[in-house]
Amino acid sequence: DRVYGPKCRTIVDRLVTYLHQHFPNASVSIRNDPKETIPQVMSRLILADYTFCARSTFCLFPAVASFGIRSYVQQGGVAYFFDEIAKAYHNIHLMNEPFLRSSEINKQGFNYTLNWLTAK
Repeated sequence: DRVYGPKCRTIVDRLVTYLHQHFPNASVSIRNDPKETIPQVMSRLILADYTFCARSTFCLFPAVASFGIRSYVQQGGVAYFFDEIAKAYHNIHLMNEPFLRSSEINKQGFNYTLNWLTAK
């Protein structure tokens, strides 16, 4: 995955800029240190005020355990069981938004992906 590092950094930086432009009063922080342990990462997700999760169980379970204000979870995929969880927990909000699959990213390319993330 190391070869994709520079492109991932570009996407993340562009996304942070987009979020700052659309939510100027929000504090946006991106952390990803290879020296961090999985419990450290999970703890940060659980303690965040707001958590945004794509279709990945890595983020889904900390979203349920969150002490934060709200967790936004992409509906569908591995989150098929979150419809019922969202009914039981007031801080879980399901997002039914377009989802860019890795096969589409590979087919469309880097610039398409970058524009897709920040076009709205």
